[in-house]
Amino acid sequence: MRLFIDPGHGGKDPGAVSRGVREADVVLGIGRELAQVMVLAGWNVGMSRRTDIFLSLAQRAVLANTAAPDLFLSIHANAAGNRKAAGSEAWVRAGDFAARDVAAALAPWAEAAVYDPWRGIKTGTFYVLRHVHCPAVLLEVEFLTGPGEAERLSVQLEQERIAHYIGFGLLVWSAPRKGGA
Repeated sequence: MRLFIDPGHGGKDPGAVSRGVREADVVLGIGRELAQVMVLAGWNVGMSRRTDIFLSLAQRAVLANTAAPDLFLSIHANAAGNRKAAGSEAWVRAGDFAARDVAAALAPWAEAAVYDPWRGIKTGTFYVLRHVHCPAVLLEVEFLTGPGEAERLSVQLEQERIAHYIGFGLLVWSAPRKGGA
């Protein structure tokens, strides 16, 4: 399998910021660990960024399309004015049924990773979802703005743990199914 990981934001674009914790840093840590996990599982993995650099959305799509992956996964951390907002969710483009299957396989693992409920699979028109030429999922791993979440998500061990859970979900999705279909 060929996976392209896009840790959202970066460089001059920190993404959501809560209590001094930048979304760009959190998702970069998760993305780098996920890449290592999937390489160890035998996958071919590309990334839009491995350091804190800024890439436009168009640059991210071009990099992904050049790599020609089987799956594009953009990783983000959510934010909301309501501090009680919690959980993870996935976004796919309308009609991308392959991406919806990936998101469904990630759901129980994402929920376990963040100790909060799975908020569902949603359809959206995010640039990377529209311009990447393979199944594409944008995964919001948790709300940085939730009570204690920024501090928890800023810890490297926690980022690694979340990456491992995402990796489990990807492996479940890619495993051969017994009994047909």
